[in-house]
Amino acid sequence: MASGERENRWPGRRVLVTGGGGFIGSALVWELNGRGCTDIVIADSAPEAERSRYLRHLIFADYIEPEQTLSWLTAGQLGKFDFAFHLGACSSTTEIDREYLYRNNYEFSRDLAACTPGGRAGSNAWWPSNTSMCSGQTKNIKAKCAAW
Repeated sequence: MASGERENRWPGRRVLVTGGGGFIGSALVWELNGRGCTDIVIADSAPEAERSRYLRHLIFADYIEPEQTLSWLTAGQLGKFDFAFHLGACSSTTEIDREYLYRNNYEFSRDLAACTPGGRAGSNAWWPSNTSMCSGQTKNIKAKCAAW
């Protein structure tokens, strides 16, 4: 597939980017914008100064707190997405709160995977970061995610 063909796939696509308010996530949003994608929902808890710095020149549809993401997805409040890029895990090597790491990096990632297009068999639309890779039972969560 030629480069131009690949880039033309993005206009009109709806994309969820967790961790999109930071440096790496905003670079992904910038690249999506460059490929014509602007219907992007960013889920992040980046501090306002960081968010303003990295997102001020980017085009996206909404910015939500990560705590709202799963409940809004399961309730169908966010609508459907074509792709989900999950970059929103804690990658701090000095974080010592094991419960936070388990909730944020494992449970949230597992449940988000169940609610997104890539959580379905045969789909390539789920792109987790290495720090958010997870496995586990998702049957109960999948049942709640009919909006996908």
